Amino acid sequence: MMNHRYMQSTRGLFRAPHPQWNNYYNRRGQGCSYRGHHHHRHRLQLNDYDDYVCFICKDHLQNCEDQGVHLCDGGDSSHDDSDLKKEVLNFTVEKESINARLEKLVSEIKDCLHTKYESVTESLEAHVSNRINEIDSINKEVVDEREHLQNLKKELELRGRELEKKEKDLIAKEKSFDKHQEKCKRELLKEKEEIVRQWQQLRDEITRMEELHKVQKHLNKQETHIHKKTSRVLMEDSPFI
Repeated sequence: MMNHRYMQSTRGLFRAPHPQWNNYYNRRGQGCSYRGHHHHRHRLQLNDYDDYVCFICKDHLQNCEDQGVHLCDGGDSSHDDSDLKKEVLNFTVEKESINARLEKLVSEIKDCLHTKYESVTESLEAHVSNRINEIDSINKEVVDEREHLQNLKKELELRGRELEKKEKDLIAKEKSFDKHQEKCKRELLKEKEEIVRQWQQLRDEITRMEELHKVQKHLNKQETHIHKKTSRVLMEDSPFI
């Protein structure tokens, strides 16, 4: 019975390498020992049905504890074909239902996204428009401030040049004033010296005049005395007295 079920369940089976042997062969190199290689060849012969997969579910036969009997138990070909057709039909119906649901879901998502996109777009456009207006206003303020600063800079440069010119004129006048001051000092010194000289000359003249006045006074006294004496002598000698 087991062999008959195995023969029925293995119709349409094909060999496929089991993943566990990929790891096995990857771990084994060309330099593996003959004994280890022979040991695993014997193991492959014992588990020869491990490489078979079911033609229905494509799963490996070793998933069943009984050798050669698969869990899905394929049965005869007619029964398997009808079950397979039913399953294919059910799968097709389910697929169409799923596709319809997916299309409906996608349509709802599109509508929702479109509505949200329009709302977000309007909000974004309003926000961008407000930001553009703010930026334009700020830009205008910056331009006005820049023009004001440029005009102020030109005015300051003009004032700076005027101040430099005034400073140069002041330096020139200061130098001229220093020269004039030195000249005035020299002239003042000369005038002082001349005044001192004239004052000394005047004092000398005053002293001389005082001396002359004293001499003249003395002479006048003498002359007066002589005149008196002469008059007295003449009077004494006069016959009329």
